[in-house]
Amino acid sequence: MENLNEEKSRPAAAALQPPRRKTSGVMIFLIVVVSLVVIFGVFGLIVKSSLSEFNASLGGGGKDNLIVSTMTKGDPKEGKIALIPLTGVIRGSGSEIKGEGTLYDISRRLRAAAQNEDVKAVIFQVNSPGGGLTASDVIHHEVTQVQAAGKPVVVWVGDLAASGGLYVSASADWIVGSPTALVGSIGVIMHHMMIKEMMDKIGVKIEPIKSTSMKDIGSPFRDMTPEERQYFADLINDFHERFVSLVAEGRKLEVEKVRELASGKIYTAQQSLDYGLIDQIGYFDDAVAKAKELAGLKNPTMIQFKEPFDIEAMFKKMPFGSSAGGAEWMKNAAQAVMDIASTPAVDAIWIEQ
Repeated sequence: MENLNEEKSRPAAAALQPPRRKTSGVMIFLIVVVSLVVIFGVFGLIVKSSLSEFNASLGGGGKDNLIVSTMTKGDPKEGKIALIPLTGVIRGSGSEIKGEGTLYDISRRLRAAAQNEDVKAVIFQVNSPGGGLTASDVIHHEVTQVQAAGKPVVVWVGDLAASGGLYVSASADWIVGSPTALVGSIGVIMHHMMIKEMMDKIGVKIEPIKSTSMKDIGSPFRDMTPEERQYFADLINDFHERFVSLVAEGRKLEVEKVRELASGKIYTAQQSLDYGLIDQIGYFDDAVAKAKELAGLKNPTMIQFKEPFDIEAMFKKMPFGSSAGGAEWMKNAAQAVMDIASTPAVDAIWIEQ
C-alpha cells in the first residue's frame, strides 16, 4: 500500500514544479553578439597598445611627423632639392600643423622644406584640375613661405594645372610645362544643389524658422530669389578678382591682361608660354636644371618628405580598430552628405562639361 501511495503522489508533486524556461533564439543571439563585442573590444585595446609600442620601436612617429627620403644622391657637401608632388583634386581643411586632405599633406611638406636648412630649392610637381578655393589659397601661401625662406620654387606641370592648380603655382619663381600640358581655367565657381522638386514629389516640405530673410540663402529646399542670386554673384566676383590679382602678381603680368585670360578657358603649353602663364616648355629634367641654376647648385641630392611607417594608423582602419562604431560612421557620413547638399561651396576647379 505504501508503494502505491508513493507512486500516486509523484505525478502530483511533479505538477507542482515550475516548468523549465527555454532560452529563446533572440536571447542566444544577443548573448553571442554582446560576447563578440566584448571580445573584439578587449582584443582591439590589447593589440592597439602593443602596436603603439611596436610602432614607436620602428620609429613611426605618426602622421604629424615626416621623414626625409633620398631619391638621388649628389655631392654631400652641396644642398638638397625637395620634390613635392601635388596630384589630383585639391581638397582638405585645417593647416600644416593639424588638418586633412591635400591641404594638410602639401602645406606641411612645403613648410618642412622652408624650415629644413639643407633644402636649397623646391620642385613643385603639379598635376591638378584645382579644387577648393580655400585649400588652394593656403597652399599658395605656403609656396610664398618657401620663397620667403630664400629658396626658389620651380613648378613642373606634366599634364594639367587648371584653376586651383594654377592658383597654387602662380607665385613660383619658374614654371615649366610639358609640351602636352594644359594650363589656365582662371576663375571660381559655386555649386548650388537643388532638391526642391524631389522633395515636392515625395511630399516633404522644409520650412525654416529664421531670424533674417537671407539666413537660409542657398538652401537646396527652395528656389533662389533674384536678389540672392546677385548676392552670390558679387561674392564670386570678389574671389575671382583675388585669383586674377594673385596670378598677375606671381606671373608679373598686368591685371587687365590676366583678366582677359580669365574666361575659364584652358590653354596649351605654347599658348600658356605666349600669354606668360608659364616660363618654359620642357620636361622634368628641365625643371631640375632650372632649380639647380636658381639655387646655385651643381650636384645636389634630391629628396622627398614622406610619411613614416605607421602600423597603428593601419590598424585603426580595421573594423575593430576604430574608436567609432559602424553606426556612428554611417551617421557622420550621412551628415556630411547633408552638409554638402545644404551649403554651397566655392571652388577653383576646372569642370569638364
